[in-house]
Amino acid sequence: MKSYHAILLLALPAVVACEKPDPVTVIIGPAIIEATVPSQVYLNAKEIVLDASPSKRLNPSGELLFLWSCSNYPTGAPPTISNATEAIAGIKFSERGIYEISLQVWTSPDNVNTKTFTLEVIPEILTSAPVISPLQDMNLQLPENYIMLNAEQNYHVNPVGRFLFFKWRIIEDPSTDYRPILTQDSISSTFAIMRSPGKYVIQLDVTNEINLTTSDSFVVNVLPDPLSGTEINIDNLLWKAEDDGWGRYSTISIKDQNIYKYRNRFNSTLSVWDDENQTWMDNQYLDWFGSEEGLYIISSLELEGKRTRIKLKYL
Repeated sequence: MKSYHAILLLALPAVVACEKPDPVTVIIGPAIIEATVPSQVYLNAKEIVLDASPSKRLNPSGELLFLWSCSNYPTGAPPTISNATEAIAGIKFSERGIYEISLQVWTSPDNVNTKTFTLEVIPEILTSAPVISPLQDMNLQLPENYIMLNAEQNYHVNPVGRFLFFKWRIIEDPSTDYRPILTQDSISSTFAIMRSPGKYVIQLDVTNEINLTTSDSFVVNVLPDPLSGTEINIDNLLWKAEDDGWGRYSTISIKDQNIYKYRNRFNSTLSVWDDENQTWMDNQYLDWFGSEEGLYIISSLELEGKRTRIKLKYL
């Protein structure tokens, strides 16, 4: 038999205390600092790069603030720092000796981390222009229209630790309609874009810390597109109608590997015969692309069931 107290406890309604939890607090710790600062440079070196951009990769949440400074330097010879509040700064020295470079990185106004780097400036021993590693003449076959220019070998033919500065120039080209382009002209490796066949002469200048330069030039022979000057005509083609939910349009699909190999040929034109108006339709009404399988043509006009012909030209 159950006791009176047990029965009374069972009869009472259960009351459970429920408290609202405290909001979660996100604590952002000090920034992780990773930077590239050389341990030794020559006195006559140009402005040296201080690079803390890898810190951004290690601290993906939130904006970082940077401050470069020099906390210790030879008496009367403070260095000059440019872009001191950027991830990438520059520093220039006027005297030999030991320098302590400090980098402060903030993740918030009250949360700062500091890292110190020791850098030694030593007497300049360089007296001559840099050795240059010449590039060989090259050939480029259109429709491929770009070529890589790589001068990294110059770091291996010059003394280890030297700073080299590069300048690419196109000093001769045969083009009239399509001027050649250097994607970047002041780095060791770049791309040259050349769309006209002919002879191009490119010069590379390599300069060291004491502003002595060695130059060399080489030739890039751009060969004509094998299809240049040819014309392909196909008759008795039939337009088909398609609807993608946005509207109706007309298409032609040609499954022939020999008709069209690469859509990115910059010097090709396509015309489609408009039988009703007895004229050729140009690219104003057409969209076309292809692959190694063939050619696909799209027209915004409703031409279902009509027959036509195309003319593909390579200029």
